Amino acid sequence: MASLTVKAYLLGKEDAAREIRRFSFCFSPEPEAEAEAAPGPRPCERLLSLVAALFPMLRPGGFQAHYREKKKKKKNPPATAGNTGSIPGPGRFHMPWGN
Repeated sequence: MASLTVKAYLLGKEDAAREIRRFSFCFSPEPEAEAEAAPGPRPCERLLSLVAALFPMLRPGGFQAHYREKKKKKKNPPATAGNTGSIPGPGRFHMPWGN
């Protein structure tokens, strides 16, 4: 089993982070087809259950989870006419609670 450190933010009004929790999440690096055939909750369901346990004020079905990939910063990007040195925002995908 592989382990991943997860940082969960509880966002308030205007997406301001109200609380932050870190935890380890163990998952199996097996192919998706094998993971689907395995008994028990799927990795996303387990992850959402852990988040709900860490933030007790959340109720199942009452929150959405998003993945945000951390972008590596470029060291001193060249300054050209079309480049301000900014890095585009992170990508997201939606993981609804349950199915």
